[in-house]
Amino acid sequence: MKRNNSVRFLLLLFILAWAGFEMWPPQDEPGKLIEQFGKATNKDAEFDKVYAAAKANFNPKDENSNEFGTLYKAVEASGLVLTNYNFPKMTFRGQVPDNRLVLQKLQKQVAGQIQLGLDLKGGSSFLVAMDTNKLENAAASGALAQAVEVLRRRVDSIGVAEPDIRPLGANKIMIQLPGLSEADQARAKKLVTEAAFLEFALVHNDSARLIANDLTPAGYKKYAYTTKDPQGNSSTIDVLVEIKNEYGLKGEHITSAYPSREPLTQQPMILFGFNSEGASAMGRLTKQENIGRQMAIILDGKLLSAPVLQERITSNGQITGDFTSEEAATIANALLNPLKAPLIIEEEMSVEPSLGADSVKSGFKAALYGVIAVAVFMLLYYWFSGLVANFALVLNLFILMGVMCYLDAALTLPGIAGIVLTIGMAIDANVLIFERIREELK
Repeated sequence: MKRNNSVRFLLLLFILAWAGFEMWPPQDEPGKLIEQFGKATNKDAEFDKVYAAAKANFNPKDENSNEFGTLYKAVEASGLVLTNYNFPKMTFRGQVPDNRLVLQKLQKQVAGQIQLGLDLKGGSSFLVAMDTNKLENAAASGALAQAVEVLRRRVDSIGVAEPDIRPLGANKIMIQLPGLSEADQARAKKLVTEAAFLEFALVHNDSARLIANDLTPAGYKKYAYTTKDPQGNSSTIDVLVEIKNEYGLKGEHITSAYPSREPLTQQPMILFGFNSEGASAMGRLTKQENIGRQMAIILDGKLLSAPVLQERITSNGQITGDFTSEEAATIANALLNPLKAPLIIEEEMSVEPSLGADSVKSGFKAALYGVIAVAVFMLLYYWFSGLVANFALVLNLFILMGVMCYLDAALTLPGIAGIVLTIGMAIDANVLIFERIREELK
């Protein structure tokens, strides 16, 4: 009986077209990030200057030329705030936006569809343990799940394309950040371990005299405070800050936090807002008799700022200090996503991007040589049937890569070994079929 295979061929063509669509573009293309950057709407003359400078300084033919770094330096040098511009398909999902995050979102939009894992692309891996000793049993059960979500939001601010964050056991979390540059590895480590415990307290009225006489009254603790004069010279002094939190104001009362700049000096600062309970506590802290005193703002045991209270504060506030715009964004992100308990890094592993590139080349060569060897054997031993089997094998690999791109699966060294194994098993099935056909024809 004659079979009508037209439907099967059309289905095969549809699947191949779908796989090709999912894989395109397969790899990063130099210059695409700057091109995507130029698609912003409501552009002005300053934006056009940054775009032109980035295009002029980036050399796509130079392997050592960093497109992201070139664009980021051009943006920072001009003082441009990218959150003031609208980019196509740009969403932050509760993250604290800054220039770096906007550029990383753009980079992800134009990145190649074939993603590489930690062992091939380079990056960092952390195994962290949560210290739940100070938490009650009911709170400890949900602290780990909350920590996973908090870490995911924090890591998203770095712009890692394929982070893998999952709980292990009762109090451990595995964090894998492929494609992380060396410059961002230290920042990732800080984001992972920072508990973001924010405290507000008052500085002693006679702090300078007591410090000069090396006296520390009961109920107060000495903190180092770094300030800058109008000429930009830094100086560090000690101040005495009260230990007991009499006003009930905590970092968990913060509902919003984002980096900004002072209107006059353009120094980075953090703006934050409170919920109703936090607003009430801040009102008690900044009551009339405390006006004129210094209020200490302490994050994770470090004194960030000690501004003088000018008036009563209730709904919102700001943190100013000696930090860069990047540090301001990191602090704001930590304030918005606090951890219920501190995290301790138990294991840490970093893979350099150059080592990952060598692994990619070695793995690709191994898979290619394996495919060629099997294809040559099938062609010589089975002739036309072997040619058909080789063609089916190529289609098999093509569809497999399309499915991996659709699932956003990262290709790793074990994954390459699995692909080679798939090739062997597919050929093994064809060998069994061909040998059975030969027996029937004899």
